[in-house]
Amino acid sequence: MMERTTRVLIVEDEVLVAEDIKELLGEIGCFVSGMTGSAEDAILRARNNSPDIILMDIMLSGEMDGVEAAEIIRRELDIPIIFLTSYSDKNTLDRAKISEPYAYITKPFDDRDLRNAITITLYRKSLDEQLAKHCKRLESEVNTQTDRLEKINAQLNNKVSELTDLGASLQEKSRQLENANTALRYLLDQRDRDKIEQGDRILLNINDLVIPYLEALKKTHLTAIQEDYVELIMSNIGEILTPFSQHLTSKQIGLTVMELKVADLVKNGKRNKEIAELLTIAPKTVEFHRENIRIKLGILNKKINLRTYLNTAFRQSPESLPPRALS
Repeated sequence: MMERTTRVLIVEDEVLVAEDIKELLGEIGCFVSGMTGSAEDAILRARNNSPDIILMDIMLSGEMDGVEAAEIIRRELDIPIIFLTSYSDKNTLDRAKISEPYAYITKPFDDRDLRNAITITLYRKSLDEQLAKHCKRLESEVNTQTDRLEKINAQLNNKVSELTDLGASLQEKSRQLENANTALRYLLDQRDRDKIEQGDRILLNINDLVIPYLEALKKTHLTAIQEDYVELIMSNIGEILTPFSQHLTSKQIGLTVMELKVADLVKNGKRNKEIAELLTIAPKTVEFHRENIRIKLGILNKKINLRTYLNTAFRQSPESLPPRALS
């Protein structure tokens, strides 16, 4: 026998049938919360009393039948409905399916049919409620995880934005550093050119303003000690000029200023294209100057590497250069 807590609303327009159903429900332990033969009244009673189960006859007298009432009750209150039917056409049964009843009982029926239908309905209702709770809990967990993932995504977007800004900043710093390096290389190259030009001027001045007078002095009638002094002066001048002669910046070997610059760059391992770029002249012009240098050094048409010759020959002091070096 069922517990008295199962409250059932009977919707049946045949009074005798309704009384029989009430008696059967009492025998199986159910409590009848109300009886009505009207679909409209059934809706009102369901709203006011909230029964556990509604036994609804499909064919009710009046403007609204049991199917229409069941649809409204299911939509508004979600109360389990068991349809009672003796005969119905296919269209009515198809409509009844739409209202999603929990069970059908075909008239006539006994207490066992009623008990089984109610037992199954209560069990299905319990499962539906558990499923609804489970779905609600899952939905809550999904919403929580979604919120957490959205926060993580926002943090990642912020990090990406920060890294993007940092990358742009590094690119700008790299560009500035490259510009600074370019400027520094230009200044260093300019310094080297200035040193070469300064050496040229010093050697040219000594060659033009000092050496000729010393040579002339040696040809005069000097005492032995005076000759020693002149030789000493010539030797000291040679020592002073050695750093400049190593860079080939003197015109004492008969080279022009441009030939001296080309020779110095060749001595330092620069190729024709690099020399042309540094001196802002054409590569053909570089080749022309190289040939003149070989002619003036006396190594034209000889199997002698110009760079090797320059690095070897001009480590010496001006006193040991070729004869025309001091001419």
